[in-house]
Amino acid sequence: MRDLKTAVVTLLLTASLASGCTGDNPGEDLDANYQEGYDAGYGDAYDASYDGVAQHHYNEGWDDGWAIANSDSEEIISDLMSNLSIQQNLVDEWIVRAMNNDFSNLDLRDAGLYGADFRWADVSYADLYGADLRLVDWNYAILYGANLSNTDMTGAYLENTDLRNADMTGADLTNARVINTDLTGVDLTGADLTAVYWYDAICPDGTNSDDNDHDFDGDGGCENNL
Repeated sequence: MRDLKTAVVTLLLTASLASGCTGDNPGEDLDANYQEGYDAGYGDAYDASYDGVAQHHYNEGWDDGWAIANSDSEEIISDLMSNLSIQQNLVDEWIVRAMNNDFSNLDLRDAGLYGADFRWADVSYADLYGADLRLVDWNYAILYGANLSNTDMTGAYLENTDLRNADMTGADLTNARVINTDLTGVDLTGADLTAVYWYDAICPDGTNSDDNDHDFDGDGGCENNL
C-alpha cells in the first residue's frame, strides 16, 4: 500500500508540474487529488475482496472452525458413549452379582449401605473401609478377609456370619447382634463393642463367647478375647 501511495503521489506531482500547477493553492490540489486516488484505489480493493478474495478467506475460516468444533463434539460424544458403556457394564455386573449374591473383591469404600440386605452373600475380600453399614443384615454372609475397618456397623445383624481374617479395626459394633459367628483371626483393635449381643460366637482368639467372662447383661462376650 505504501508503494501504491508513493506511485500515486509521484504520478500526480508529475502531472501537476506538467500542467503548470493550475489553481490558487497547488498543495491543496495535490492533497485533494491524492485523496481522490486513494479513495478510488481503496474502493477497488474493497470491491475485489468482496467479489471473492475476502469471501474465500471467510469461507476457509468458517470451514476450519466448523471442522474443529465438529471434531471436538465428536470427541465429547465418543467420551460420553464410552462412559455410558462403562456405566452400563457396571450396572450389568451388579445385576449379575446381585442375582448370584456375589460381591467379593468389590471396592465399596465409604459406601452408604444403611439397612442393606446381604444375607447369604459372598462379600469376601471386599473393601468396605469407612462404609455406613448400620443395621445391615449380614446373616449367613461370607466376609472372609474383608476390610471393615472404620465402618459404622451399629445394630448390624451378624448371625452365622463368616468374618474370619477380616479387618475390623476401629469399627463401631454398638448394639450389633453377633450370634454363632466365626471371628477367628479378626482384627478388632480399637473397635467399639459397646452393648454387643454375643451368643455362641467364636472369638478372635478361638474361644467361645458363651464360655468367657460374662458382662453386665449376663451374656458372654469377646471383649477380652481379641
